[in-house]
Amino acid sequence: MAFADSIRKWLWSGSGILLDELSERDEKMAAELGELKKLVRRQGIQKDVIYD
Repeated sequence: MAFADSIRKWLWSGSGILLDELSERDEKMAAELGELKKLVRRQGIQKDVIYD
């Protein structure tokens, strides 16, 4: 059991770093998607103004 426990601890300790990297990427992607939404909204407003 000690060997399996040490393997499990080793795996979990490494996954913390990966989870941190993924959460940082998620935050960046969410910010980029927010900016894209703003741009699409602005384009829609400009299109409505031009064609009205």
